[in-house]
Amino acid sequence: MDDTTFLWIRFCPQAGNMAEVLRAQRDGERIRVTATETVPTVPPEEFEAAVADIIRREYVAGPCRCVIDLGQCPWLNSQGIGVMIAWYQLITQAKGRMVLVRPDTRVRNVLAITRLDQVFPIFDTLEEGLDDLLPVG
Repeated sequence: MDDTTFLWIRFCPQAGNMAEVLRAQRDGERIRVTATETVPTVPPEEFEAAVADIIRREYVAGPCRCVIDLGQCPWLNSQGIGVMIAWYQLITQAKGRMVLVRPDTRVRNVLAITRLDQVFPIFDTLEEGLDDLLPVG
């Protein structure tokens, strides 16, 4: 995986019980999606496993860089937290990096209460997350 390629997981999208996992490349200020997979979020165990398989495929090519986009996620329960922790462990064990972007106030409060805001790098915008995940030059 080159230094501009990343996984962009749109967590809890509004379109039913589905999530999108996009493989994308950053070219300066532009983002180009090169592949998209739709993954059912229910049951949570299958969602976690399906995305973990995608992450494993990515880090075969090098350290996986992953953005978890919480912009359409109105709440976060213990199952969602468990899923994100499992992905985080998988990615960091493979020397990759994961960031969270666009959590609303309610989700940010859950992350603060659980102290996960001290584990996960959290950014208000996708651009800020990508700047941290994929430093320019």
